[in-house]
Amino acid sequence: MDVRKFLTSAVLCGLMGVFSVGNIASAVTVDDNNAALGSEAIVASPNQYPEVEGKRIVINIASRGLYLYNQGVKTRLYPIAVGKASTPTPVGYYRIVDKEYNPTWTDPSTGKSIESGPACPLGYRWMGIYGNYGIHGTNRDSSIGSYASNGCIRMHEEDVEELFELVAMETPVDITYNRVVVEKAADDTVVYYIYPDGYGWQPLTNNDVNTWLKGFGVDAFVSDEDIAEKIQSADGNPTFIAKAYPIYVNKKKISGKAVVRDGITYLPAISIAESSGIALNTNNGILVSKYGKAVAQNFKNQLFINSDDVYTLFGMQGGFADGVYSLNGKIVSEKPQEITAPVPVTNVETESVNTSVATGNVVNDVAENNAVEPEAKTEAVKEEPVKAEVKTENEVSKPDFIGNNTVQKPRNERHSFQQR
Repeated sequence: MDVRKFLTSAVLCGLMGVFSVGNIASAVTVDDNNAALGSEAIVASPNQYPEVEGKRIVINIASRGLYLYNQGVKTRLYPIAVGKASTPTPVGYYRIVDKEYNPTWTDPSTGKSIESGPACPLGYRWMGIYGNYGIHGTNRDSSIGSYASNGCIRMHEEDVEELFELVAMETPVDITYNRVVVEKAADDTVVYYIYPDGYGWQPLTNNDVNTWLKGFGVDAFVSDEDIAEKIQSADGNPTFIAKAYPIYVNKKKISGKAVVRDGITYLPAISIAESSGIALNTNNGILVSKYGKAVAQNFKNQLFINSDDVYTLFGMQGGFADGVYSLNGKIVSEKPQEITAPVPVTNVETESVNTSVATGNVVNDVAENNAVEPEAKTEAVKEEPVKAEVKTENEVSKPDFIGNNTVQKPRNERHSFQQR
């Protein structure tokens, strides 16, 4: 298998996004233009070193990829080799502190030096980032895409020569360990990847992955069975989910996303009801407001409505403009009724998910079976008030990074180390 082609095709499909994930801190942070950063994560947030000429290098050890950003946009992706599990590449915030053409390598065990040329393990370019650690070429091209070095970052010779000319001294270098990557593709489709745990630093659960996907508003649209299978395979291949967009009600951003899948736009019913102060009830899988009725769509215990029904249910006009979904209408002044009950709801999940319970502080008595089959039986459930718990992308906190420049103690001489 051509690892270089694999990495390029697997990650470039999400070119406009950024990265996620890792191993130490807790909590999540989200930005539509960046990845959701997950629990137990070794991540960059934010680098103490400012961008130089608008550029920043980000290295993902788990995906074995080096990304060059210019003005916040990913412009280059290079496959790399990173440190072996026994000599891992150090995670942290760094910057380019040294640049050399035709570097000389010194064997630490013998003291013998090898000048630049075909036999030199450093190739023809060196960019030092900390102590003996750096980004360089290699005379072992087949190692690219693997865990092979003593901690340095190896690149194909043509790639390191290109990168060398693109970045200046002091350019920040963020090194992270990111098994889960969630991105937005150029067409706004949310795509996610799961990479192998090469260092054994980041075991994953379904809840971890759902947390990252929730940051993009699409967690309800991926079945838990599919997530478990993807964790098991950890092949680094992309999985495309749906397009997701922020929602504004009367120019105020609300929690949840407008999700477009298979040509249908789904809107989060509870979030809209709470932000507008409109009370909702249900009757046999039908959401009922003082304005009208609409079918309740249930995805993994979250209630959505088809955007075609938003005027009928909320008395609002809505539509897409400039990358957001905007709703405009009158805000109800009275507080909505607290009539929630955890009850069966309409399940229109197209995958293997088999969930049937929804909660929220504006939803009551939702029906059990598929709303597109009105003949399906319903089941009465005792009402028990429950407060909806919906976190916005701004309500979740960024995980702390695993120390600033926390690495193995550097050796005395920058190039006095074994094959890098």
